[in-house]
Amino acid sequence: MQFSETEIIEKIKNYGWYHTIQLTQTIKTPGQDSYLPMQEVPLQVLRMLERKDGKVLDIGSRDGLFSFEAEKLGAKEVIGIDNDLSPAAVEFLIPFF
Repeated sequence: MQFSETEIIEKIKNYGWYHTIQLTQTIKTPGQDSYLPMQEVPLQVLRMLERKDGKVLDIGSRDGLFSFEAEKLGAKEVIGIDNDLSPAAVEFLIPFF
């Protein structure tokens, strides 16, 4: 699904965000400032691992930051599970990506 920048900005205002997720070169989800430092270390590790054609299991995915990043980095299969999956992930991020 293709969205204009204006549509993206309007859509992200409709949700509460846990993670900060880069959507375009200029737009990212707001996330929660207290979680920003905690998401950087796992992102760095994920980027160092060999994921091409690999499988990734993201437990506690919430907004799906690590799932979407693994997919972007070439993972062949990504499974994200959470007992509190965010509406933002289901209604906006999955169709967006």
